[in-house]
Amino acid sequence: MEPRKARLLRIEPLTHRGRDGKVYTRTREVESQIREALSLDWTVLCEHVAIERYTTPGFIKEECLVYLIRRFLRAGESELVSHLINCLANRLARRVHSRVSASLNWSLVDDSTQEVMIEVARRITDLDSDKDDFAQARFGLWLERVTYNAIRPHIRTQRDTRAKHADIEEVEQSNGKKKALRSDSLSPEQILLNQETLRLATEQAEGLLERLDPEVREAYMLRHRDGMEIENKDPDVMTISKHFGRTPRTIRTWLRGAEEKLQELQGGQQ
Repeated sequence: MEPRKARLLRIEPLTHRGRDGKVYTRTREVESQIREALSLDWTVLCEHVAIERYTTPGFIKEECLVYLIRRFLRAGESELVSHLINCLANRLARRVHSRVSASLNWSLVDDSTQEVMIEVARRITDLDSDKDDFAQARFGLWLERVTYNAIRPHIRTQRDTRAKHADIEEVEQSNGKKKALRSDSLSPEQILLNQETLRLATEQAEGLLERLDPEVREAYMLRHRDGMEIENKDPDVMTISKHFGRTPRTIRTWLRGAEEKLQELQGGQQ
């Protein structure tokens, strides 16, 4: 019979497959953190989970935290799960708020941030599905996707509203006179065609990124989508170099290689 301690420390593997058909996997660091966390007394575990600064000893990564939430939720440990979710929310609140603020008008930020946080909790605690296993593999990129999908309707509405206001300003001049609408305005059919072209271009870009090595792809997204610095002398500032535990030179090599690879792939599809 398997020893009780061995059963407690056994980690369930991820089961969901990415677009490449491969099952998502956790990093060795995350697997190690999970084993260590499961061996801790609950009081100590709660103390470690509450640590928000990654440079502080005992800090537990978000990928590990997601696993713990799902594991203890299955075990019916509702009080511990509540604490874990609250700690995760405290960590993410500022990050999500900043991301939403960069995309939406200030009047929409607070409500939209709350929507994102609710969606994050809903996805993590959905034990009937494994489609969010990616949160245990690359949490930062997973959070970016969840955030964007949650605020996308607001971005679309905001864009349409601005376009409508722009049309009104063109028609109504400052002297009170009205100006005829441009005859070259797009037809509904042309608008749909442009939207479809943009959608296909976006899917093509995502498809090209999926063909990069996972770490290189994440580094590329952190740099070009999130604007994260490659290096910074401040020890408390998260950088791409610190995120991967690699030298800035290595990260720059990755990024140059990614840009060359993407150009090569894009050229091959033309």
